[in-house]
Amino acid sequence: CSSLDLRRDDFERPPFEPEGRYNSLVLTGSMGYLRSKKNSCPLCHLVLHALCRNEGQTIDKQGDETKWEMTWSQNNQEYDPESNEAENFYGSGLYPRLKAENSYTDHCIQLVDEASTDGFLRGRDIPESIDPEMIQGWIRRCTETHGEGCKQSYLRVAPHPAAMMEFMVIDVNKECLVNMPSRAKYVALSYVWGRAKFLTTVKSVVSEFHMRGAFNKRKPPKTIQDAIDLTQALGFQYLWVDALCIVQDEEKTKGLLISNMDAVYGHAALTIVAASGLDADAGLRGSKSSHRERHIFTEDMGPGWKLGVLTAFDATIMKSPHAQRGWTYQEGCISPRCLVILDGKAFFSCRASIWREDVMAEVDGVKPFEGANILGRTPSPWPLRRYSQIVQAYTMRQLTYRSDVLNAFAGIAKAITYSMASTRMFYAMPAVAFDWAILWTRHLRLRNLKRHSGFPSWAWVGWEGEILMAGDTYSSFDQHWLLTRTWVEWYIVLEDGETVLIWDPERDKSIVSTLTMSDTESAGGSSNKEKEDGGNEESDGEDDEDICPTYDNPSSNNNPYGRKLKPQLLSALPEQPDSKQRKPSDRSRVSPGTLLFSTVVARFTLESASSSIPGGTFISKLRDSTHRMCGFIWEDLERVASEEYLQEAREILLLSQVSPGTSNMFNRKDVGFADEYRQRMTREEALEASSKGEEVDGEDILNKWHSWDFFNVMLVVRVNNKEESGDDELCVYERGGIGFLHKKALAYALSPDPYWKIIYLK
Repeated sequence: CSSLDLRRDDFERPPFEPEGRYNSLVLTGSMGYLRSKKNSCPLCHLVLHALCRNEGQTIDKQGDETKWEMTWSQNNQEYDPESNEAENFYGSGLYPRLKAENSYTDHCIQLVDEASTDGFLRGRDIPESIDPEMIQGWIRRCTETHGEGCKQSYLRVAPHPAAMMEFMVIDVNKECLVNMPSRAKYVALSYVWGRAKFLTTVKSVVSEFHMRGAFNKRKPPKTIQDAIDLTQALGFQYLWVDALCIVQDEEKTKGLLISNMDAVYGHAALTIVAASGLDADAGLRGSKSSHRERHIFTEDMGPGWKLGVLTAFDATIMKSPHAQRGWTYQEGCISPRCLVILDGKAFFSCRASIWREDVMAEVDGVKPFEGANILGRTPSPWPLRRYSQIVQAYTMRQLTYRSDVLNAFAGIAKAITYSMASTRMFYAMPAVAFDWAILWTRHLRLRNLKRHSGFPSWAWVGWEGEILMAGDTYSSFDQHWLLTRTWVEWYIVLEDGETVLIWDPERDKSIVSTLTMSDTESAGGSSNKEKEDGGNEESDGEDDEDICPTYDNPSSNNNPYGRKLKPQLLSALPEQPDSKQRKPSDRSRVSPGTLLFSTVVARFTLESASSSIPGGTFISKLRDSTHRMCGFIWEDLERVASEEYLQEAREILLLSQVSPGTSNMFNRKDVGFADEYRQRMTREEALEASSKGEEVDGEDILNKWHSWDFFNVMLVVRVNNKEESGDDELCVYERGGIGFLHKKALAYALSPDPYWKIIYLK
């Protein structure tokens, strides 16, 4: 370490000075060497501490022979420069990491100076407890720079909760519950309840809790007490906490508040996020009442300068107890301004900035780095992709009671509907693009999902485990796919037993998109308007990025989704029955939440196999009547993957044609398809096939060839039998998995031949 001859200037100047320093290797060594030198070498001590923080408890499993390395980079990787000039103001930092697969570089070694000094994203000393004046300064800076409600986002929340109901809050000065005055500013608390019982509001104590000093006589848990003190120190009078401000045994009011969490958190002037606590009694570490020491890990490097280990906020909070719980997801996501108390330090996260007490980040010229998913504030401008990110982030979390899965998502579901053409949600699935939404699957690293019978199997809320939505492209093309490559007319049974269309823009006041597709070319002798005009311009994706793709207005009673199906698609399917036969009738024995629809059913053999699809090692192959592989299924259920279930003919439902967005999620080149069922991967291959008289259906989409060779399909499991239903035609199914099937395989399906059937899907 002494040979490096590190000086303060090495950390003050940008990482690219001198040329070649950026990302260059500074030092390498073994864990044993660091451990032996930690008491005599300050840099070794810092490196060891950073590695320990990077890897957590797993660092103890690393032997002395484990190698590590350290490189130069900018002094803070959480912020992107807003201009080239801003890059010149960055300092430098050292980033150690283990030389091992999946190791982390979440902690940086950089300069730490006194709080009274100025530096560009430099570390700074922190006081013994959180400084309310610093937080008040952050709030003022956000208000003055970003506006009273902070930067506009894709979220639209319901009116102020006080306008909808008797909205109780804690008056922190009177230490009791009060009905909040109209439009008054308030702070909200987001925290982990935990399993221990603690003081909550029930009907029998409402009057008592409205008496002045009530919470001085009967103490709330430590986290709530600290939040009351912090709210008062910040100059606010009112605090909203779910445990005390919702009457827990008043089901009607409780349900109303739970369904309006978007309003509760969306209108809060500030949300205090207790990120580190495992339960409600953990307290806010760093508050004046906390007796736990807090500091930045630093080492003196010479007269007048020291280095410290600074954590990456986004990586640390995603490992926190708060980020593991389902209920807290929408609270952080919807709140315009959050004060996060994490590992005893204060972080301010709004929709445009992140400021923290241990970094001099209150500077112009920087913004949080693109891709940061702090508290669920996803950056994608495309509505479908944004919804995908929200669902994946939410389903990674845990719920104590799986029955809460819809309630804990209700606020964010309401808030995102505005940016999704004011869609209606059915079990958290958007009606405007239902054919896309129903193609969700488990994350490919999971073996199976766990079924939750309280919700429909076709909706992701009916399963426990991390969910991936189908892929997407630009909004204009996704709408093109919805209108030309899907055919199912989806109906659903409501709670009152009525059967209605999923898509009904007039009923739901949904906005029908006017997006048009202008970047595709067809093969096989037909072409779109762009080709006729001699052009093939890039997609106008940037112009339509914030517009949600939708179905069209109904064109007739026989076309309620306003589709304009491609002739090539229709020729690939068995002949459709007339519209009366396709429309499901009401069935009194069908439970609420059941989907009713007509589609093609085909039978194939299911065979378990490991696949070379990256990350997708748990699939089942579909084999036709000649035992050729023609498709595959990602199973949802363990019983589907069980040996006794496999090697038998299984019913497969055709749902739609596979779009480029979904197709690109998976590499199918080496899956093992029979030659007959390989996708034409290039335009040249398709044109050659067309010249030989073969029917070709494909397009250049976003300058890349896509053959419409595959169907999206669903494996289903019948959950009733003839004796139970008393009706041969009433076959009730549950979803068993989702997958792909080559369209040519329909000619080689098992007996009986593919046919149209009315499906009842629970």
